[in-house]
Amino acid sequence: MRLPRFEYFEPATIAEACTLLSRPETRVLAGGTELLVHMKQKTVTPKALVNIKRIPGLDHIEQTDDGGLNIGAATSLRSVATSPLVRARFGMPAHAAASVGKPRIPETATIGGNICLDSRCFYYNQTRLWKQSLPRCHKDGGDVCHVVKGSDHCNALFVADTVPALIALGAEVTITAAGSEKQMPLEDYFTGDGARVNQLRPGEVLTRVTLPAPPPHGGSIYLKYSLREAIDFAVVGVAVTISLEPQDGACRDARVVLGSVATGPLRATDAEAALRGQAIDPDLLATAARLTVKGAHPVNHLGISAAYKRRLIETLSRRALEEAWRQAASA
Repeated sequence: MRLPRFEYFEPATIAEACTLLSRPETRVLAGGTELLVHMKQKTVTPKALVNIKRIPGLDHIEQTDDGGLNIGAATSLRSVATSPLVRARFGMPAHAAASVGKPRIPETATIGGNICLDSRCFYYNQTRLWKQSLPRCHKDGGDVCHVVKGSDHCNALFVADTVPALIALGAEVTITAAGSEKQMPLEDYFTGDGARVNQLRPGEVLTRVTLPAPPPHGGSIYLKYSLREAIDFAVVGVAVTISLEPQDGACRDARVVLGSVATGPLRATDAEAALRGQAIDPDLLATAARLTVKGAHPVNHLGISAAYKRRLIETLSRRALEEAWRQAASA
């Protein structure tokens, strides 16, 4: 498969990049591990690519004055996974970054690119020639869904590994446009629409991820199940954070975020509510794990049944909750 013809730009500043990206049919290029595959498949055919990887200031990992962390959007996943600063104080995003498409992809792919990863579907993510025998789906500008027959919307899955981990840690992102900048919780960045995954608009660039300081007496972990250990996207991913009250060990706060089970990252709010303010024990964790399935509505896909995915969600959630609790209790 060959790439289609396109213009190529290497801006020296973010302002210049934003101006270029305001042009029709122009895409950001960072690692290119997803975009270039899409272009070869003719899933997307932009007229121009704007490479932001050489712009100064987008590739960094720095501690903030309040003990948090700033990560530039063009920072490679390998850098996130191996950074002593990330590993020492924010172990979960390092583990999640290391799990992406290993062994070679993390060297090229960026944290910003993984956050902006498009949703995936067996039918959509095929070559244009392959799809000629099918009606065009919702994500491809048509009016059918080949995964869920009769559905009036796109059911493509959101599969980025780093996002559940970052949301569980309370991350924010910075969006830059020409002459302006805005911050928002990472959780609010996603639309929940499989056809248009995030809120990024033409002329905007995601430039930074910010993590707040980790709470004391806290623990966190990201667990992922995929069909193969390397290359594959997650069948189910679960990120959990738990923090405990120092006086009595009760749960101060908990976050459970699921990936690869919906059209966007999914907070298991019923499970979180069951834990907050309670004295944690194995029975309560098992109850919370069962509640993680309540808000998830996985579909049959790629030979994996929805029933099996529900079992995976509960099993991975229980293991993640137990490990996060163990870490928090020993902190």
